[in-house]
Amino acid sequence: MSKIVVSIGDKYNFLTIIKEVEKYTKPSWINIRMFMCKCVCDKIVIRPLSRIRNWQTRSCWCYQKLRSTTHWMFWTKIYWVFAWIKRRCENINVKNYHRYWARWIKCEWKTFEDFYKDMWPTYKKWLSIDRINNNWNYCKSNCKWSTPKEQARNTTKTLFYKWRTVRAICEEIGLNFSTFNSRKNTWGWDMERAIFTKTQKN
Repeated sequence: MSKIVVSIGDKYNFLTIIKEVEKYTKPSWINIRMFMCKCVCDKIVIRPLSRIRNWQTRSCWCYQKLRSTTHWMFWTKIYWVFAWIKRRCENINVKNYHRYWARWIKCEWKTFEDFYKDMWPTYKKWLSIDRINNNWNYCKSNCKWSTPKEQARNTTKTLFYKWRTVRAICEEIGLNFSTFNSRKNTWGWDMERAIFTKTQKN
């Protein structure tokens, strides 16, 4: 029997051939041709050619889960960002639910497709979802993608001045944040005076 020709890039259901790898030898000394493949979810797997060609292997095992969704984003980070938002806002059994559900913070996106449409244009894998006003809902007008540093600023303990964090304003105008804290907490200055009074230089 002639050897079956398999080329790089050949597609079998949800798998794309990358290359042929070392054969697997059964205890009966039968050699099984093995191929490295890339699944539609980007996972790399090694599967027997016989199972790939006869449709016994359709994917990297994500096929059954993907069948239950209406899109191909189930295994992406952005999908699970949306899933966690919905969970923390709608499930009272989630840890720290009081920070969301009990404060009446809602997710205004009804479906992942709505969320994707609004937030994908500015999405980057190394950023995380952040609410601009920490006391308002998850929605397009109140959400952005932020770095860990920006996330740390925006907590329920963060001070705001006209919808911006005080720490961010201090960095922008060159005021040491510890100076602001001393003015407000030790000297009792009001917010605006503590931020915008110029520091005297020696």
